[in-house]
Amino acid sequence: PSISHYGIDRDAHYKQSDGGNAPGDPIYPIYSGTVVKVYEKNADFGNSVWIASSNPNTSVITGGAYIRHLYMHLNSKPLVQVGDYVTTNTVLGYMGTTGDSTGVHLHLGVQARSTAYTSSDGYTTNGFFDPELILK
Repeated sequence: PSISHYGIDRDAHYKQSDGGNAPGDPIYPIYSGTVVKVYEKNADFGNSVWIASSNPNTSVITGGAYIRHLYMHLNSKPLVQVGDYVTTNTVLGYMGTTGDSTGVHLHLGVQARSTAYTSSDGYTTNGFFDPELILK
């Protein structure tokens, strides 16, 4: 891969999986928040959506008061736009294998920090933590 692999690979319902995911399964956010980035056909992330939220559980996510959750490798153009407020019932897009991906899956990354994430924030490896902590 051209970038380091931070996060976990999941099927549409966040069960750990390295294959057997159905192309086109809907992808939903793990928390409500505001869409801060949408990529189409990015060489690394593929079609992806990045969402900023307040930290819902500071006792588990100790990196700061704000989180950003990244949903990568969607099969086509994301269904949301920068600035949209999304809930856990919003379909972001569908399971795919775009960008630097070798099979159909969702790559979920979650970062935390002390200041809010905005659309001007680019990719960084700082603040990533194990999403398993919040998916249990």
